[in-house]
Amino acid sequence: MSKYFVWSRFSLYARAQLGASMRGWSFAVVALTLMCVVVAGFMLAAGGGSAFRQDGLTVVYYGGLLSSGYVFAHVLLSEWQRPETLLTQLMRPASTFEKWLWIMLSMMVLFPVVFTVVYGVVFGIAQQLAIQIKLTLDPKTELANYVMFWPWAQGNGMKGYAEAYLVSIYATGAGYLTTTLIWLRRFAAMKSVLLTVAIFLSTMTLLSMIGNPNLELLSWSSVREHREYHGFVSWLIYALNAVFWLGVPALLWVASYVAVRDKELA
Repeated sequence: MSKYFVWSRFSLYARAQLGASMRGWSFAVVALTLMCVVVAGFMLAAGGGSAFRQDGLTVVYYGGLLSSGYVFAHVLLSEWQRPETLLTQLMRPASTFEKWLWIMLSMMVLFPVVFTVVYGVVFGIAQQLAIQIKLTLDPKTELANYVMFWPWAQGNGMKGYAEAYLVSIYATGAGYLTTTLIWLRRFAAMKSVLLTVAIFLSTMTLLSMIGNPNLELLSWSSVREHREYHGFVSWLIYALNAVFWLGVPALLWVASYVAVRDKELA
């Protein structure tokens, strides 16, 4: 029997986690639904339905996923911060890798699926109301752009590499939150926020020093848009982007595994 991963052991652990965290998941779904209803209501009231075009829903989807994912991480990882629940978590029969894998699947797969379902239901209904409002105000309204935005769907108005960047940003944020909320001991949430602010200010300062022309290199599309990049330079830009957009989130998730392991050894 492998000490790292056994499917039967992992499935038992996952079911136990779902049962123990059902209250938290239910809270997350209810809070997420209420948030989507409030945002949809504000969009209906403020824009008269114009905000429900596909480009507007693109901002709503990814903005909502990134912001609500931050809140969900605190709910999911709260049991790793309280001593009474941490002991129960550490005593559950599962390897460090399996516990880390469950956290990663919850953050990277389960929550995005739940968010997409809630988003689809709430904003699907709200978009139909917006269409009716627009037709009532102006029967000749062009409705070609009033279609739902779905991630990675053909014809959703986004280029593939742009969505890949957003997924990388989400994975980076999820890995960072997982690492800090498990690693930091007392006042982990507050320390995580303060550390986020410090990193954000440092990054903005660094980017302002680098300048926009050089920032264009952090895009796979820069090779196609700038014909002067060819040969070895083009491959170097691709490698730089792979390190930045794939390597950073990967390193943060490796760090989160180390955090889970250290918590068990402490």
